[in-house]
Amino acid sequence: MQARQAFQEGKWKAALSVLHDILQDDPACEEARDLLAEVEFRNRLDRKRPARARQFIIPWGRIGLVVGIAVFLILALSLGVRLYREQLMPNVQAAQVQNRRQALLSQAQAYYVAGNFVMSQQRLTALLQEVPDHQEALDLEAQIEAELALVAKYERAVALQAEGDPLSALELLVQLTVEKPGYRDVATRIASIRKQTQRDDLFREAEVAQQQGDLVRALDLYQQVQYLDASFSPELLRERIYQLHIDIANELMARQPPEPSRLPDAQRHFQQALVLRPRDAVAAAGKEVVDTFLEGRARFDEGQWSEAIRPLRRVFELRPSFFRTAVLDMLYQAYVSMGDAYLNSGDVGMAYAAYMDANGLPLNDTALAEKRIVDIVPFLTPTLTPSPTATPTLTLTPRPPALPTGVPTPRPLNAYHNMIVFSSDHEDQPGYWVVAPDGTQRTYLGRSGATRREFEELKSQQAFSPDGKWQLVVQDVNRVAQIFVIDPPTTQFPNPQPRQLTKMGGLCYDPAWSPDGGRIVFVSQAGQSDDIWVMNADGTSARNLTANAWQWDKHPSWSPDSSRIVFWSNRDGRNQIYVMDDQGRNARNISNNEYNEYDPIWVR
Repeated sequence: MQARQAFQEGKWKAALSVLHDILQDDPACEEARDLLAEVEFRNRLDRKRPARARQFIIPWGRIGLVVGIAVFLILALSLGVRLYREQLMPNVQAAQVQNRRQALLSQAQAYYVAGNFVMSQQRLTALLQEVPDHQEALDLEAQIEAELALVAKYERAVALQAEGDPLSALELLVQLTVEKPGYRDVATRIASIRKQTQRDDLFREAEVAQQQGDLVRALDLYQQVQYLDASFSPELLRERIYQLHIDIANELMARQPPEPSRLPDAQRHFQQALVLRPRDAVAAAGKEVVDTFLEGRARFDEGQWSEAIRPLRRVFELRPSFFRTAVLDMLYQAYVSMGDAYLNSGDVGMAYAAYMDANGLPLNDTALAEKRIVDIVPFLTPTLTPSPTATPTLTLTPRPPALPTGVPTPRPLNAYHNMIVFSSDHEDQPGYWVVAPDGTQRTYLGRSGATRREFEELKSQQAFSPDGKWQLVVQDVNRVAQIFVIDPPTTQFPNPQPRQLTKMGGLCYDPAWSPDGGRIVFVSQAGQSDDIWVMNADGTSARNLTANAWQWDKHPSWSPDSSRIVFWSNRDGRNQIYVMDDQGRNARNISNNEYNEYDPIWVR
């Protein structure tokens, strides 16, 4: 190959050298001999020619080949470019336009779902400029316009509500509900406005009732406002409710002629005032007067004269104007009757003192006491007559006591096992009644002091655990009544401090321990009204059994088997006695009459 290349390039000497080497190695190589002869021939010719510069030999074959390939490639490229421009490029451009339009639509839809209507509209505007009749874009644009109209109406309603025009706001919100049910928080706002409107109406009615002197109705309306919206002017409502309790109680105490049967109502109003202001001197003083009077009257009704005189005298000292005539009359009769008792027992000195106390009362007519004094004076300082005979013994002839009227001995309340004792404002027979849990066997018990004391004893027993070791009490925590338990004393803690069970936002009171010992029922204002709640004995798992918007449910008491609860409620317009199961279900009115009935106790 080297010899042939040198031959082609005209390098004769080099070709000769290579060929001689080949033939030396292989003398029989014909190809080498033929090429050697050709090289020697060419070399001789070159030596015979005049010497001239060697010319470069152009490899035309290769050049032609390269040129041919280049021409082919150029033609192919030209054909490809033409094909791309005429056929492929329009398709690519059309696909790009379609993709861009689809991207605009997709972005518009995404912004719409996200609630960004402005950005969605921008994308739709760009799309519709290119394709004015794009149906999806037109439909979405119409939806956005409808949504923007809803937004504008909603924002206007919110603004009106904030500006204090709830009725106009309510009108727009109702329209929104019709146009698009479930839109945003429209339902919540409607409920809030209606609640606010109801609250404002009740508040205005309460103010009018208070101005007109209808204190009981005003109190009820203010309490409805408070239960409906606890955040509405809480201090103002608290002050007005407190003052109404005081005013109603004072009005009941000042009635002429006196109505002793209404004093328990006054007592409850003073107690409610103390719940609102536990250390209020006015309410405490008023309650003390009523409590003391009721105690004195109860002792008077029982004929316990000495026990009646102390509280009645205290009432007269605390508030001389309170039931003045009634208090003085009872005091007078108690003193005279006690004097008669002393006289009948032979204690002349004590009889004289009692008659003198009776005579000293500021009454117009104390003739009986004066006569008793005149009759008894000679026996106080007898004159001794000197005589050899023995001084006769002074013998008093007692006045024969009045014969008692035949009154049957009343049955004690704790004997009415599994019956319900309650108070009633019955027109003809006000006082305490007993009824079966199904509402039958209603029996009037009267309103004597003895019955009242038995009733209070039954109520106090409900605050104790079944074994009597733990006691429930109500104490104030930051001016809010809460339920505490007093643990039994131990060697380490002989005087245990009350332990708090409820930690709720509203008042908690009227606790009652279940007979099985596991639960405690009570009343709380933690919701929107006074509701019946139940919790475990350790204060856990408290839940509302009678959640109401404004109605009162109060004074719960357990059945002996702890499966049912009795309470009173005004849910039907008046105070009535109800029985429900321990889960708050199947509440049933067992009063079903036109009178207010309240404070039930299930006798265990």
